[in-house]
Amino acid sequence: EEQATRVLAEQLAVLADAGDTKVTAPETSPRLASWFADLDRFAIAPPADMDSTTVERARRLADALMAKPCDERLLHGDFHHDNVLAHGDGWRVIDPKGVLGDPAYECAAIFRNRLHDVAVPDLADVLRRRLAVLAETTGFDAQRIAGWAYAQTVLSTVWSAQAGQRRDVPTGMAVASALLPMLGRCA
Repeated sequence: EEQATRVLAEQLAVLADAGDTKVTAPETSPRLASWFADLDRFAIAPPADMDSTTVERARRLADALMAKPCDERLLHGDFHHDNVLAHGDGWRVIDPKGVLGDPAYECAAIFRNRLHDVAVPDLADVLRRRLAVLAETTGFDAQRIAGWAYAQTVLSTVWSAQAGQRRDVPTGMAVASALLPMLGRCA
């Protein structure tokens, strides 16, 4: 678990360094704000098995994170365990979505993926350890990472419910609940 998280964090640091070259994003690249706009309507009428308080908190949190100045850049947009593959002696990052936003957002999907591989029964402990490794290795602010993880987990869960993938809702809600105490001043 820790080794996988460290590999992911190291690859995020590589991507962040590449982003320092100010790659010009295509004009058609969406912004995180366009993705999170879905939470506006679902905060009013959330999908079944999701409460409006959770969706509203995610919406407010995403808005607050987007309102804080950051070095917006072109992001992978779906960075997680299954999109980083071993390649020879190194790693390859695949399947980018291409979205403009806060580099700390890239950590978000790591919190809700590969949980079935974890032997530790305490979800909150696993997520706290992931947060510590990601913050230490990438240099991103831990509270921004946790905030994006919460907001993106809820957004992803809403999208899954909307697509009829109801089996993903309990896991998403459990991850969001476990992340809640880690939000600190972001909440």
